[in-house]
Amino acid sequence: MSSTLYFGGRILTMVGDKAQYVEAVVEKDGKIAFTGSLCDAKELFPAATEMDLQGRCMMPGHIDPHLHPSMAALILRMHFITPFDWLLPNGKYEGVRSQHDYRQRLSDLISKQPKTAKTKFLITWGYHQDFHGDMSKTVIDDINPAAKTMPIAVWQRSFHEVYLNSFALGHLKYEDKDALMNNPQVEWERGHFYEMGLDALIGTTNFGKDTVFPMMMDGYNDVVQVRNKAATLHALTPICHSLTTLSYTSSGCGMGVIHTLSNRS
Repeated sequence: MSSTLYFGGRILTMVGDKAQYVEAVVEKDGKIAFTGSLCDAKELFPAATEMDLQGRCMMPGHIDPHLHPSMAALILRMHFITPFDWLLPNGKYEGVRSQHDYRQRLSDLISKQPKTAKTKFLITWGYHQDFHGDMSKTVIDDINPAAKTMPIAVWQRSFHEVYLNSFALGHLKYEDKDALMNNPQVEWERGHFYEMGLDALIGTTNFGKDTVFPMMMDGYNDVVQVRNKAATLHALTPICHSLTTLSYTSSGCGMGVIHTLSNRS
């Protein structure tokens, strides 16, 4: 049975209420068999393969138990205008935290759209009223003259609500427009759809079939890239990841973990 002894770094066990560090960890057949002093580890496991961490940090990997891959796939295909910075495989997005800066960023984005944009939605994600002020179809219409000739959707940061501009509302194909307009979770005059109103927008117009679902399918590859980068750089592992197999078995360690090596101190 193979075993590996890790030492030479900051090894955080995450056991108890306060940070506890040990000199060594021994992994044996996919499980943590020992945590403690380097001397004891070498005595108990003399045949273990030794791995010097060279000052790096080792800790249990964080497992994300709440996963929305479809939502992530869709968001990653949108244009980010958010209060906070985002570092993604396709680039860095700097956050904006004022109404003026948000509207300027959206206006600049609209100006960059090709003339063929009349038939394709421009969708942004990350708007939040506490940072970016009021939002409505009128706000979007007035941000840039070109907004009156292309469909635009501003998706709120929580993902539970979206705002459409007047052009979008006027060019959607509806199964039952009156029913959608009278939905209790739709503010038609503001172009605002939230919760079940948003669900109805996606399910009873061509917004879902022609825009949302194709974007979502295209975005699954982006989700895989982000997942892999997060797992590598930040020790974040989705609950569905096939590598969540390592677990502590020594005294006082009863939690499932992924052992993760990081250059971060």
